[in-house]
Amino acid sequence: MPNEHVRNLYQLEKLFLTGDYSSIRVKENRPYEIPLWINDLENLSFLYLDHFDLIGLTNLRIQNLKTLVLKNAHVIDIPNLLIEILTFKNLTDIAYDESCIPLIDQLRKHHAGDITFELLGGLS
Repeated sequence: MPNEHVRNLYQLEKLFLTGDYSSIRVKENRPYEIPLWINDLENLSFLYLDHFDLIGLTNLRIQNLKTLVLKNAHVIDIPNLLIEILTFKNLTDIAYDESCIPLIDQLRKHHAGDITFELLGGLS
């Protein structure tokens, strides 16, 4: 997204980013990269990512993030992702699908805070 549009969205609180299901990337299961302009959204408290490479979380510095939803995620380097997720000091809720189970299992083992976890699809 061009910077001039991001400047107009600085008060945005919820952001839903999904891969284009008709695109070759999604059909070939090649995840999108998390865009860095998200860092400019200072009031962002809810972030929904579908078909994204979670390694991009290492570049995000969203201080107000409270809810993170992860679907069809590309998860590699779980130790670094754990560190990065724990930098979101206001994070209270994570919803995820089966693509994130190994990451969430490790996060639950290493996190003593008050984050609630919800497995999407009705299981918990």
